Amino acid sequence: MKDKSKRLWSLCQDGDGAHSSHSTKEYLDIKRVELWWLPAWSPDMNPMEFMWSLLWAGVAKLKPSTNQEVVEFAKKVWAEIPQTTIQHVIDHLDEVYDWIIEHNGDLYKHHK
Repeated sequence: MKDKSKRLWSLCQDGDGAHSSHSTKEYLDIKRVELWWLPAWSPDMNPMEFMWSLLWAGVAKLKPSTNQEVVEFAKKVWAEIPQTTIQHVIDHLDEVYDWIIEHNGDLYKHHK
C-alpha cells in the first residue's frame, strides 16, 4: 500500500530482524500501519525500552520460579503500571530528542 494518508495506526520500532522481515513488513502494510524507524542501538530514543525495564524489574521482584510464573507475573506487573507513567515516558521523548539533536547525535545524558 503506497497511500500513507489512509494509514490507521503508527508503529515505532527499531531495526531488529523480526521487525524488518519481508513477512512482517507485508503484514503491517496490509493492516495499514505506518512505520517510524528508530536508529539501531538507540534505547534512549525508544520508549518501549524503558517500559521493558520497568516490566522486568517488577517481575524480578516477584521472583518467578517457572516460565509460567514469568508470564503470569509479567501480565500482573504490566496491568499495574499506571497510565500516567506511560504518558510520562512518551512526553519525556521531546526532551530526549532535543538533547540528542543539540549534542550532535550523542547518547542521551542518562544513558552514559
